[in-house]
Amino acid sequence: MRDWVIRQGARFVAADPGLRRLRAAGRVVGGVVVTLGVLIPSLLALGQSPVAAAPGAVVALLSQLAVNEPGRGAQTVTTLLLPVSATASLSVAALLTGHSPFGELAFVAVMFLATYARRFGPRASALGFAAFIAFFLALFLRVTLDQIPVEAACAVFGALAGLLARFVLLPERGHAVRRSGIRALRARVRTMLHAVDAHLEQPGPRRVRVVHDELVRLNQTALAVEGDIDAMREHSPAQADRLRRMVLEVELTAEHLVTTIGGLFAETSVTSQVREMLSEVGGAMRRDPPSAGRVAREAADRLEGAGAVEAAFALRRLGAAAAELADATVSLLAEVGESASTDSAPETPPAEDPEQDEEDTAEDTAEADERDEHRMRPTTRAAIQVACAGAAAIFFGELVSSTRWYWAVITAFVVFAGTGSRGELLIKAWRRTLGTLLGVIAGVAVAVLVSGYPMVQLAAVLCCVFLGFYLVSVSYTAMTFFITTMLGVLYEILGRFSVYILEVRLLETVIGAVSGAAAALLLFPARTRTAVRDAAGELLGGLRDLLRNAATDLGAFGELRDLAPDSRTVDERMHTLLTSASPLGRYRIGRSRQEYERWRLLISSSAYYSRSLAASLPDAARMSDADLRDRLAMFVGALGDLAAAISDRDADTADDLVDRTERSERELIDVTEPLPEGETSLRTTLHTLTRLRSVLAELTSYADSRQRHPEQ
Repeated sequence: MRDWVIRQGARFVAADPGLRRLRAAGRVVGGVVVTLGVLIPSLLALGQSPVAAAPGAVVALLSQLAVNEPGRGAQTVTTLLLPVSATASLSVAALLTGHSPFGELAFVAVMFLATYARRFGPRASALGFAAFIAFFLALFLRVTLDQIPVEAACAVFGALAGLLARFVLLPERGHAVRRSGIRALRARVRTMLHAVDAHLEQPGPRRVRVVHDELVRLNQTALAVEGDIDAMREHSPAQADRLRRMVLEVELTAEHLVTTIGGLFAETSVTSQVREMLSEVGGAMRRDPPSAGRVAREAADRLEGAGAVEAAFALRRLGAAAAELADATVSLLAEVGESASTDSAPETPPAEDPEQDEEDTAEDTAEADERDEHRMRPTTRAAIQVACAGAAAIFFGELVSSTRWYWAVITAFVVFAGTGSRGELLIKAWRRTLGTLLGVIAGVAVAVLVSGYPMVQLAAVLCCVFLGFYLVSVSYTAMTFFITTMLGVLYEILGRFSVYILEVRLLETVIGAVSGAAAALLLFPARTRTAVRDAAGELLGGLRDLLRNAATDLGAFGELRDLAPDSRTVDERMHTLLTSASPLGRYRIGRSRQEYERWRLLISSSAYYSRSLAASLPDAARMSDADLRDRLAMFVGALGDLAAAISDRDADTADDLVDRTERSERELIDVTEPLPEGETSLRTTLHTLTRLRSVLAELTSYADSRQRHPEQ
């Protein structure tokens, strides 16, 4: 039981690096509570309907979800502009609603403009989303023109409450954020060690995939921690650089451990005795990582005594890798004054790749807007698709309900947010429909249970809001479930509750999801394979730049530039690529699934070796003479050219470069063979480069566009 609690505690901490989701959900609830807590009594005292507080609550919510620019000044300006955008949209809706078809046409126009605005950056994106939500709210509350002044004042107060929640109630505290991020990284290492232990105890393809997924999540956590370090102003550049390197060291040693295990199973005959020893070492890594090296050495001695010399050597390498990981983790924890033995409360980690936020309108606005000028920009295409989907949702939604068709429209709008291809959109539409279905059932049950208890009703609404936005980046289905459940309680508070209304919401959601899917499939479809191909080109372009920068500095015989930023760019693009490709691997089986998993492994390995190279190459360059630096420069430059050829899908050039890099690799191995034995930065660099060459050589098969491959 204790082991289960520790494992779940590690997962809870690892699932939320720096407590970002907890703070974000807390700010949402805090802003809404302050807004409603002040506005409702004030409106009642003035003889106004308390429903007029709704725009204030929505603006307070959007100030946390849609405003994500860097810097307090920019965040403040955008937050204060939200009421302006919302009030203008409320006014248009109040003026035109009831004058069919002008009201519907205005709603479609607002959808188009809100989506198109994403191309102008995060501020325009946030203001566009506020305009869309305000128009929807006007339809939901049936706002009239004479109510606009009160609604506008409430919206302004909501913006002020949002600023209060962001900068006063739950501000970013650099030291606390850094410490919680480091704890999350340590916890992610623990969850990876649990996966490693399970793999050592019972190897198999599924266990290998689990370990690989844990490594990807470890990298995501490391990226988040480094982002926190970069955002802190309390550290000097030297201190920040030291912390970043220590985070990278933990990440690299964890990946080295997994690589060592893979080599062990590939090179060693795993008898029942060896399996027993591996299970013993795996248990030590899981329970007490610092002791794993000693346990592995003792187990290796017993194996050697039994005549299994090869297995004993492999086990010692495994123990050394485990000890390196433990040392790196302990050193990082000591740097921030953390104990290596503290654990936290439980939570289940993400079971799938994190999804994009529903309300995150600031995502990738410039995303590929600067792409090939002969193609339609993604924001223009999405705006046209959203407008057409909205028009279809209005038409078919009115056939179901002439007064609540706006639920179909909001679904058609939000399924396009955060999706870059039709595959992602179809999955998001399905998740929204499933979440709504489950939420309708829960909403009926909860509304009946809390009926007649105003304080309990309010607590239920706030609890659903908190859980919905806490889980939004973990599961879009869960977020939709809690928001739909909240609506059931909200309808009860407003005196409008009935099972029929929730049934209508479900039907309208299905109509909106189908309308969005049809628009994505029929109008300028963004094929998932095309999105994956573009993302793969971005990743390989980042790897090309890293390698060419390194080759240039090696050839100049000077000090190498810091390659860590280039390697982190590769990391970020790797995660973007894997997210884009996730729809392609969701329903694959048999050999097709194996090919997809192999491709994922190659992609993540290319990012891993870029990180390893960035860490070891500067020291290797310092210990190399002129001839060796020349050879390294040629090899690294050829690898950069190979990455570029794969990105350009130039199969013939890629094949020639594979031969060239093989010759450079053999020459380097011949030159370094006489060097003293032992682990050095030069040997580490050479090992990394040979592995990277192998990965790129295998990826050359994807350079031939005439062949069918997992990402196509």
